[in-house]
Amino acid sequence: MYHVFLLNPIAGNGKFQFGLKEKIKALAEKENLDYTVHVTTDIGNAREFTEHFRPGEDARFYAIGGDGTLNEIVNGVLKRKGQGEVGIIPCGTGDDFIRLFPSKEPFLNLEKQIRGKSVPIDAIRTDHIDGINMCNIGIDAETAVDVHRFSRYMPGGFAYSVSLINRLTHKLGINMALTIDDEIELEDRFMLVSVANGCAYGGGYLAAPRAKIDDGLLEITAVRPLSRLRIAALIKGYKAGTHLDDPSYAPYVVYHQGKKVHLRMERPTRFCIDGEIIEVKEITIAILPKAINFIVPA
Repeated sequence: MYHVFLLNPIAGNGKFQFGLKEKIKALAEKENLDYTVHVTTDIGNAREFTEHFRPGEDARFYAIGGDGTLNEIVNGVLKRKGQGEVGIIPCGTGDDFIRLFPSKEPFLNLEKQIRGKSVPIDAIRTDHIDGINMCNIGIDAETAVDVHRFSRYMPGGFAYSVSLINRLTHKLGINMALTIDDEIELEDRFMLVSVANGCAYGGGYLAAPRAKIDDGLLEITAVRPLSRLRIAALIKGYKAGTHLDDPSYAPYVVYHQGKKVHLRMERPTRFCIDGEIIEVKEITIAILPKAINFIVPA
């Protein structure tokens, strides 16, 4: 199987990537691998390269970057002709998808990556772009727009928190309607809605603590508008992932599981999927059961 390393040179400010091409070359020669290293040039390049790489052949694609680079490779693999396995060597701002796993360290080890086995996991399909980790709308998506203003100067999770605090100066909440599996209908004003396959976003906010990436289900969490004082009191538990079990959150948090969600907003609104931002007035999100063969380092 061909090994394809897609290196985002600016992910996480580019510190991890220094000298990595030489390390990959040395390991490939030692292990007698067929491989290539492709340095991405702009947004969308990783997706295009993955989709069109050696049509009809099996290949492993390693995202050397963050959740955005992983998202692009997932989109490319879902469209390519020929099998594609997906891995991530995490060096991004948040690296949230791998928070489902016990430790980040094995994912940073090149030898463990190439010797790892792939397992089938779920993905996310929307009307516009597919994904693997999480969709957000509301204050979370607005925060994601601004986070890179701060991540140049501070770690990813802290940068997200600073961006969130900045967003709290704006009006909170938007009127929207949610339909889950064509059965459950919710219509209310919500401050944020997350629809998740993975468990975390924003550098460690555990919005979906019950998430499993191979159960064929989406985790849907909607939060009604809160006062800024109440947000300050509750945000620690939300970040820690205790909000689904703590009764003090019950008046504000709506939680469901499902296979498909349709969102309709009162006006065009920013929508975030794995850090990628688009603007929508309505959108359908569905689970793609076991659609991706994901590499777990050995």
